[in-house]
Amino acid sequence: VRGEIYFEIAHDEHRPFDVVAGETVVRAVGTAFSVRMHDTKNVEVTVTEGRVAIDPPEDAPPFKPSQPAESLPFPTLSAGETGIIRSSKKPNVQVQRVAQGEASRKLSWMEGRLWFERQRLADVVAELNRYNRKQMVIIDLPLGELRLGGGFEATDVESFIAALTRTMPIRTVVKNE
Repeated sequence: VRGEIYFEIAHDEHRPFDVVAGETVVRAVGTAFSVRMHDTKNVEVTVTEGRVAIDPPEDAPPFKPSQPAESLPFPTLSAGETGIIRSSKKPNVQVQRVAQGEASRKLSWMEGRLWFERQRLADVVAELNRYNRKQMVIIDLPLGELRLGGGFEATDVESFIAALTRTMPIRTVVKNE
């Protein structure tokens, strides 16, 4: 329904593994990958090993990981690629190569850490809010455009706020519940 998950699937081309995220289906035949659902129409897939198919027809024959992508009637992602899938009647898949270090940063949430590189403060706050009951709100909207980078513990909002106030022209207010 929401969130992110990582799979490691044993190779068996006769028993594909499907993940349904909103309107998107990701099919694996022996691979390792993460699926992150931003909402029902926007899904991000990062492949660390093997290959996955995006929205293959239900009756599509099993594909072999070594099969050339051009020979397949549906989009695929291979190890070292991230795809942003925007669903509609026909999925729109934006594929980008990611360096090994970037893939590790994208998956650091599995160890409870989040890494950012020149990302908007608004996006960093939104990502940290996914992991915490205590929610941060940016009141001065132009501040949300500030860029920052670094690694933070996903559930340590106080340390994140302390780092912000030490390094940026930001004042914070804690609202008591």
